[in-house]
Amino acid sequence: MLIVGIVVASVLVIAGGIFAVTSLGRTLTSAASGSNSGINARSEIRVDEGIVPDTVGFAAFEAYQKLANVELRTVFITPEGDTVWTETDSAETDLAGLFVCKQTLLAGSALTPHSDFLVTVDADCRGITNPMLVDDYATAANVWSPGSSSGTTWTDNAYLDGWVFGYADRYRPADMQVMTRYGLADVTLAMITPIDYWCDDDSRTEDELKNLALGARDRLLPIGLPVRLMLAAKNTNDVFMHRLTSSGELADGAAPQGSANEQLIRTGYWIPDIFGVSDYDLTVDPSTRTWKVTDTLTPTTLEVEYRDLIITAANETRVNTANPIAACITAQSAYWLKVYEPYVNADVDAGGSGGVDVGGSGGGGCWVNGYWRGSTWVNGYYRSC
Repeated sequence: MLIVGIVVASVLVIAGGIFAVTSLGRTLTSAASGSNSGINARSEIRVDEGIVPDTVGFAAFEAYQKLANVELRTVFITPEGDTVWTETDSAETDLAGLFVCKQTLLAGSALTPHSDFLVTVDADCRGITNPMLVDDYATAANVWSPGSSSGTTWTDNAYLDGWVFGYADRYRPADMQVMTRYGLADVTLAMITPIDYWCDDDSRTEDELKNLALGARDRLLPIGLPVRLMLAAKNTNDVFMHRLTSSGELADGAAPQGSANEQLIRTGYWIPDIFGVSDYDLTVDPSTRTWKVTDTLTPTTLEVEYRDLIITAANETRVNTANPIAACITAQSAYWLKVYEPYVNADVDAGGSGGVDVGGSGGGGCWVNGYWRGSTWVNGYYRSC
């Protein structure tokens, strides 16, 4: 039975608050196949018993009619995540001129009765095609169907494929949603974070830096892009994400090289965010520092492989003066020369090794304690007060 305009709390969070599942379906077509035309050759919505239908590109009212006898708790929402309220007698009028842009259940997959089914509708989505199909639906459309290792749940897998479906809010920039055979997977791009809190360059605000980092992420990983998730460890949502072609091949070389995590570091708007890895060393000018492993931990072999590639990318990026991170390091260097170098020189003159121990906010620096961001530990660091 179709339920319109009734949203349980968990669904509302996905639709309008935490995850932006609102990008128009036309983006889905361009991301997956490189074309913006996306004209839908299907004549009507296919409804098979026990299978999630593909409503993308069709009129919202047709979807309303076809879903009336499907055992899903369907809610129509706008691209902004607002519920489209309608009554049975006024549905045709309320949904007039609207078309389905995307849906939160994977078309062609087995239907679990009474599941929540969010359908995004907008006037601009008429006739677009849905790249997110599996099994018979993928075969009929002659498109790639995602695979995985043999886990019972998505976090049991060593790897799995899917499509970028949505992004978290700006306070969790590394968090995303990926549509997989297991449904929507909430994932975190492992070992990276934007430079906004780390950067001392006063020419740009932290919000501006955050926006630049988010823009780099959105361009590299647009909604609808096929991706492969390499799980940092089982039963975790930390992933190393690789872009795929529309036929499911790795787009940026063999793993572990070329992950999106590594590529975002190379944009200069993201930096390593890894427990046991730091560039903190007050005894030397920031322009000569490097990120390096500072603590002996017991990461998995996979984590070590990706960690080392991310560290290498970060150290190569920070010495490139044309890179956005260069302004941050220039500002840090100027601050260090003014505040910390006198302590280093004084210690050396006194027969010491040049160590610095200004403590707290003494000497003009403020210490930010380490803290957990989701499942990722952010190391403590000094910054200007």
